[in-house]
Amino acid sequence: MSILKKKALYFLARREFAYNDLFNKLRPYALNEEELRSTLDEFKEKGWLYEERYIKNYIDSRSRKYGLLKIK
Repeated sequence: MSILKKKALYFLARREFAYNDLFNKLRPYALNEEELRSTLDEFKEKGWLYEERYIKNYIDSRSRKYGLLKIK
């Protein structure tokens, strides 16, 4: 397993990420942008990187503190 995949799994094990957030976080560890995109696409196919789950968790965590209008 590549260092990039290990780092991605490490980050995803700690919390959910949006595709772009994880892309930016992993950019320093990637050899090139194509490798990074293919890794994230693979994770998306396997269900490890799931944006709808990220959005739901984001809204749930913010709804305890803020109203719906501020979250939008």
